Amino acid sequence: MVAGPFETVGLVDTAQRRGGAAARRRAVTAPRRGEPWDPSAAPRRLLVFGSVAIGGFALQLATLVALAGGLGMNYLPATALAVELAILHNFLWHQRRTWSDRRVTGAGQIALRFARYNAGTALTSIGGNLLLMWILVSGAGLHYALANAMTVLSLAAVNFAYCDLLVFRRR
Repeated sequence: MVAGPFETVGLVDTAQRRGGAAARRRAVTAPRRGEPWDPSAAPRRLLVFGSVAIGGFALQLATLVALAGGLGMNYLPATALAVELAILHNFLWHQRRTWSDRRVTGAGQIALRFARYNAGTALTSIGGNLLLMWILVSGAGLHYALANAMTVLSLAAVNFAYCDLLVFRRR
């Protein structure tokens, strides 16, 4: 198995048998495929979800600043494009890391899962982002970058619940 950003090559399994420090680091990885359902996995999954979301947010913010600040695009279409790019980024990493224990096989099943993910997160992320950005920028007068950070944080819990219950649901 290839080690990911949350695993140390060769140390996790060895240390788990010995109960060492690397075994404690295991707490920040999502459950592995084939592991039985464990309620204590939710905090681990939430940490992995958060780390993926941070990467997606960095990409989203950089894209928004490049489009709105660098190219002079209006902040609303720039927000929609930036969010869609982050959605694609996050799906790929959630599929690989956050919900790696709930994988599907075959291009058709992956495409269906992505369609479900994109539709739901587009509704919450793009719709929610555009609504909250409009309120915070046009209504409250906040800078678009600050408004974007506030918006993303407020929608994270909704996206996690949607993904866990509907997109990457246990079969």
